[in-house]
Amino acid sequence: NYYTPQNAIAVAVGDFETGQMVEQIESYFGAIGGAPPPMPVIPAEPAQWGERRVTVHGKEPTPRLTYAYRAPAVSHPDYWALMMADAVLTGAKVGMFGGGTQRTSCLYRRLVDGELALSVGSGLLATIDPYLYSISVALIPTSNPDMVEKVLEEEIVRLQSDGVSDEELSRLKKQARAKWAMGMESMSAQGRWLGLSATIASVAWFTDYLK
Repeated sequence: NYYTPQNAIAVAVGDFETGQMVEQIESYFGAIGGAPPPMPVIPAEPAQWGERRVTVHGKEPTPRLTYAYRAPAVSHPDYWALMMADAVLTGAKVGMFGGGTQRTSCLYRRLVDGELALSVGSGLLATIDPYLYSISVALIPTSNPDMVEKVLEEEIVRLQSDGVSDEELSRLKKQARAKWAMGMESMSAQGRWLGLSATIASVAWFTDYLK
């Protein structure tokens, strides 16, 4: 028999209305037990063996430079360490829902106060899978991009080699806690965080955030 798509839909709807199709499906397949849902198959990202660089030219008069590094998933213990390292570079933030560059951060002092950039910021997203940590700079049009990159590299290497003093780390933790407290004042913010936490990790990730 030949049916057009419209006729096939009409026949199916008609069978559902009389219950015949549902009864037939139940008689054929009702005794078969259900199976647990399959585990999601998430392919691992291939290893990156070197730097990847992309240059885009457009009409925007303000040059912009973005660094992106691989970052761990939110469930990895190193996520918290990277969050505090980010606080050293551009200032303490509240996960992916708040924050901003602080004038006392090393990159702000070197780039903005040093009159090489209009602004500098960074971001560490809370994600269920490994993602990216990024640093973005809006350059002064007369600035030399190579000099800006040199400053970024110097500060990153300094952080790797010298680490963070106990005094500075304590100060940054206090800033992060204060931003968290201010960010949790509204019910909608708490709802967003609870929803995010349940999606990417667990509700405990939210309740144990300060710890």
